[in-house]
Amino acid sequence: MLDFGGFSFSTLPPFAFTQEVLGILKSHYPYRIDEIYLVNVGTAFSFLWSMVKPFIPKKAMDKMKVLSANDVKKADNVMVRRFGKSFLEEEYGGVIRNSYSDDDYNFNLTSRTIAREYVTES
Repeated sequence: MLDFGGFSFSTLPPFAFTQEVLGILKSHYPYRIDEIYLVNVGTAFSFLWSMVKPFIPKKAMDKMKVLSANDVKKADNVMVRRFGKSFLEEEYGGVIRNSYSDDDYNFNLTSRTIAREYVTES
């Protein structure tokens, strides 16, 4: 799942970068990905999508599900039907409370780095 909430014209990546990412996915993951959910898409995404779509093979397109913010808000959206509410966060129609915190993530990352450096030095 790729959440495009907050994606805007000012954050559009260069077209060459987008082509490079598509090339990597096409070369290394053509049969490993069952479905890709592109959620909370807006105007900027639609603009980018219209340029990228012709380069995506039909087989890959069939695996992609594009959902606007309104689609995601529906109680019975395609992700809920596919995975069930118990496997999705509330913002995607599920029951899991999002407990992500930048502070917690940064603390855990720093703690692991310090621990790794300590073990390496010992």
